[in-house]
Amino acid sequence: MNAVEMVKEICKERNIPISRLERECGFSNGYISKLKKGYFPIDKAEKIANYLNIDVNVLIGVQIPVQHDEYYQDALSAVIAQEMFCDRQLKALHHIKKNIDSRRFQAYYDMITNIYKAEHPNDNYNFDNGEQTDRHDNERH
Repeated sequence: MNAVEMVKEICKERNIPISRLERECGFSNGYISKLKKGYFPIDKAEKIANYLNIDVNVLIGVQIPVQHDEYYQDALSAVIAQEMFCDRQLKALHHIKKNIDSRRFQAYYDMITNIYKAEHPNDNYNFDNGEQTDRHDNERH
């Protein structure tokens, strides 16, 4: 899957129309569909990554295998896996999760999420089900 296909898939999963993404990022209408090579210039990739709240490295030259649906649940899962692979702290957390008693990890998880929630009371991420309210709608209304 190339970067353009990935962005389209993430937008689809998050119910974000491509036209809205283009408008909010300052692109012309139909810009993304016109990208025949499947990748974004760095400046555009940064705007898209910021808008979608994903790591820009995922959009720049990082290719997720086309068979993501056979390995990952969806494009967003593939993005998260790629971000974990590129981020040493996320890799470390994954390693800890694999090698620690589940009750102890849950206690650490609860502690970290409670600190985060206290420091970010307006964040709409639901730690119980892993879903986030569309932050862009909340910011603009």
